[in-house]
Amino acid sequence: MKGQDVFERISATRTPEDRFIRWWRKENDFVDYELLSDFLHRLQGNEEFAGFELLDTDTMWTQLKRFAGDRVRRETRTRGDYIIWQRSAGKAQETVQMSYTAESIMHIFNEETQGMTLH
Repeated sequence: MKGQDVFERISATRTPEDRFIRWWRKENDFVDYELLSDFLHRLQGNEEFAGFELLDTDTMWTQLKRFAGDRVRRETRTRGDYIIWQRSAGKAQETVQMSYTAESIMHIFNEETQGMTLH
């Protein structure tokens, strides 16, 4: 399907909870995950796609947990939910705290997977 088809399908089925997209191409053996807003911003009508799936924040959190395992956890505090991330910094580990947002989840996901996610 072409990028224009993807755009039309997203427009027809998107809900307010859909913040992420999981997409793949025919020739690739991996899938890509992106913030839906970023994907739509760069989408071109003539691009070819094999398929896509819209994801809400909780589903993307599950995907992050699948890749990062015990290095990430979610904590509820009086000022909202936070992500506690044991980030590898060379040979050392550092603890990073971030607000539980779509942008934070995507940032950690990209660092954890280094852009390589299998189909």
